[in-house]
Amino acid sequence: MVSTIPLRSLCPVVKKVFGGVRRNLRAPAEGLDIISRWLAPVGAVAILVMTFFTLVDVSGREFFDQAAVGAIEVNEAAMVLVVFSALAYTQVRLGHVRVEAFLNRLRPKTRASLEIFSLVLSLAFFAFFVFATWHAGVQSWQIGEYRYGTTLRFPIWPVRFFLPLGSFMLCLVFVIQILRHISELRGANK
Repeated sequence: MVSTIPLRSLCPVVKKVFGGVRRNLRAPAEGLDIISRWLAPVGAVAILVMTFFTLVDVSGREFFDQAAVGAIEVNEAAMVLVVFSALAYTQVRLGHVRVEAFLNRLRPKTRASLEIFSLVLSLAFFAFFVFATWHAGVQSWQIGEYRYGTTLRFPIWPVRFFLPLGSFMLCLVFVIQILRHISELRGANK
């Protein structure tokens, strides 16, 4: 015979686990904020590198009828750094595109429920993405993948690890935000 635990007996456990969520999430959230602030400048430097290589490439084509060697390869790799190094930083600051006109009209409990739903979906997608890109990065590293351009042999495998790294950091931010919204829901139910 299967024994069931009455929901009333779980209430103290649930209160203990989720009651101090906000307080207990402060340190991990601050740690993620520090790491994401460290990763964001990587993207800024990548933008500068892309700008430099594009300037040299365009100037070379215009004035010397000669393209810059490796400009396309470097810009392709730098684009990955630009996007994936700033994902977590942008999510921490809620800077991703959101349509709040609808959300702002909802009650706090409904809004928090929808936020949890969208964050769980995002977490599921990016968790799968981390898994898939990590394996692709490891395989790329094992075979020593390079991008062959005009005359430059550019290593791709180091850049491939930024996809799972940036996505994993974003997943951690999602988890903390989900727990915060659950805490808000608990506060709204009181």
